[in-house]
Amino acid sequence: MGKKIVCANDRYHEYAVVDIAKLFFCICILFLHTGAYHEVRYEKYVLYDLLRLAVPFFFIASGYFFGCKLWEKDGNSVKKKLLVYEKKLFYPYLFFTVVNSLLTAYDLYCSGESVKWTILRLARAAFFYPYGALWYVWASMTGMVIVSLFVKRKALKLACVCASICYCVALLTGSYCFLLDGTVLQKGVDLYLHIAISGRNGLFVGFPLLLTGVILSKYRSKIVMGGGKTFWIAATIFTTAFILLQGEILWVTNQHNSYEKEILLSQPFMAATILVLLLNCKWSGNPDTMRLIRKLSTAIYFVHRPLLTCMRYFWDWRKIEIGAMQQFFWLTVLCLGICIPACLLWKKRRAV
Repeated sequence: MGKKIVCANDRYHEYAVVDIAKLFFCICILFLHTGAYHEVRYEKYVLYDLLRLAVPFFFIASGYFFGCKLWEKDGNSVKKKLLVYEKKLFYPYLFFTVVNSLLTAYDLYCSGESVKWTILRLARAAFFYPYGALWYVWASMTGMVIVSLFVKRKALKLACVCASICYCVALLTGSYCFLLDGTVLQKGVDLYLHIAISGRNGLFVGFPLLLTGVILSKYRSKIVMGGGKTFWIAATIFTTAFILLQGEILWVTNQHNSYEKEILLSQPFMAATILVLLLNCKWSGNPDTMRLIRKLSTAIYFVHRPLLTCMRYFWDWRKIEIGAMQQFFWLTVLCLGICIPACLLWKKRRAV
């Protein structure tokens, strides 16, 4: 069934709308990684107003549902609940890390890279910024460890302060790095990025966004049952953040530098309020269908990158020129064609 949480009155509620939103944002990831957004009008706004919201939404939603389990007084320790979360991600992460690393090694070999530097590149990526869009999974695993340490010590206020600093560092190592131009800090950022590749990791991005979801879950009784007041507060914050985001887009994208511009300051506020609004949509849907949809978003995220790479190998081999929008279409079709049967088969296997 849809995601379940235990509210203050011990009643279970289903949030199937959140699962549908996760699948929608997963398709947005495919649209992003195939570059299909380059073929639409106002691509810059489509990119930041929609596509780039996917990852913050995934982080915050993941933190929320983990937090719902975290705050339950069921006799299980924080450590035990964390291990369940980590184990769920670790095995598919390990498998697809190997797959993506082999594909990358092949690309490096074809480009003439030496064996020594290929190994070093793969090792650096595995530790700092895994190939195949798996940085999100790695950041979720490491970020949740940090969140759990603060929760275990009952230091949420300190966690909020540390998380705010971490997210500011993420902004200054990417979209807002131009603010450090000509300073000593810029050299430090350049050195850090030379080693770590990106500021998007479990400490600077995963930890703050996961913590946001965990804190929302702590006050879930007020958020989910707040009625019209909750809706209007969330809608107001969302509207304000959306307006500010338009200013950020104009300001940041006009800076001509080579730094990443993936994350912006307004995005976590928008993603968090989207989740709050969706949590207040009480629609459960068909249990079997919603269970499938929830699993699909995870399965598609893991398989889409290696699948896209293999598709491009095939097109290059057959000397087929194909546009980004066509790549998005075929990638979506293949992901669904592979993941739907796989999820259904897994369901039958678990039922036996």
